[in-house]
Amino acid sequence: KMLMNAQKEAHLLVEEAKLKTDKMIYQVQQSVNDMVERKNQIERRLKEFIAAERELIKKYESEEE
Repeated sequence: KMLMNAQKEAHLLVEEAKLKTDKMIYQVQQSVNDMVERKNQIERRLKEFIAAERELIKKYESEEE
């Protein structure tokens, strides 16, 4: 009977560890997704900034002529 209890307890511990691992993996995936979205947002803003800068340079150069 003690052996069966020990086996059940070990099984429960393994299942608990699996659930915790799954939760950790999910949280890491969410963090990665958030970071990728943030990176994409920064890239979009940077492209917008560069485009605006180019337009200002063109305008400035055309005014000098």
